Amino acid sequence: MYRENPDSILLKNLKEAVEAETKQKAVVKAFTGYTDTAVIAGRLHNTECMSYGPGSLQYAHKPDEFVEIRDIIRCEKVMNHLVMSLCEER
Repeated sequence: MYRENPDSILLKNLKEAVEAETKQKAVVKAFTGYTDTAVIAGRLHNTECMSYGPGSLQYAHKPDEFVEIRDIIRCEKVMNHLVMSLCEER
């Protein structure tokens, strides 16, 4: 069962980065598919691992899978914002 950790600095900063760059409320939800995040979390026993990236799950792993360039650019902006905010917290 998915539970959002209210004390997670990474999640707090990611949500803030998403909202700052997209001007929309960040939506956090469980992903029932498989990602490398699950491998990392399992090996490190880290419950703070999370995935964020471009593309639509509707098209993931389908014959005509694609990611729009504007979605890649959005993610780049969010990740840059996230890294800068985490560096400021140090």
